[in-house]
Amino acid sequence: GWQQRLRTASGPGGQPLPTEPPFGPMIVGIDGTVFERISGLPDDASGLQMSPLGDAIAFMTDGRVATIRLDGTGLRILTDDTRNSAGDAHEAVTWSPDGEQIGYVANDDVYVMNRDGSNVRRLTTHSEGDYYPSWSSQGEIAFWHGSLVGVDGGPADSEIHTIAAGGGTPIRLTHNDVSNIQPDWSPDGERIAWVGVQDCVTVLRVHDLESGAERVG
Repeated sequence: GWQQRLRTASGPGGQPLPTEPPFGPMIVGIDGTVFERISGLPDDASGLQMSPLGDAIAFMTDGRVATIRLDGTGLRILTDDTRNSAGDAHEAVTWSPDGEQIGYVANDDVYVMNRDGSNVRRLTTHSEGDYYPSWSSQGEIAFWHGSLVGVDGGPADSEIHTIAAGGGTPIRLTHNDVSNIQPDWSPDGERIAWVGVQDCVTVLRVHDLESGAERVG
């Protein structure tokens, strides 16, 4: 995505680490250079997102939100089972720009909490499902909304919405017959990119918030 999820870190002497097996979760540069392997993660860890502070990683494990330090210590399980519908386009975690809060999905709605698991707030209350939150530098959270059916790739009726991280009324951005999922923001918070799926064809779509223009990338 546009947002830099993982900051790079050098190995001993500032040299990139070797890339021979065993492979696993890693911190890499934008050119693919491996700088550090991440140890201590559960085997089923998914959706890894590095804090903007560069000090921890948030992820999903066994249906729960967790964090761990970059050195593999300090594993913390922050939520109970989030009980979301199945599918890899459903569960995701996202950090606030200051690294002090985490957005996630539980019971098919978007929530935010402090990074230590306290002060949990529910942002959406749709009768269907709201998934895959992405937090912008401007304090907005994008997500996709759709029916509780369909697995990987999202249901055909899924649409992109945004909501203020502090709460409010969601704004619907897309109105089409494409499965719109997995939104991600530009660094300036002015554009949103997401995956559009129709008839088994996947395309990248980009929406400009100021002009309302949408293009296929």
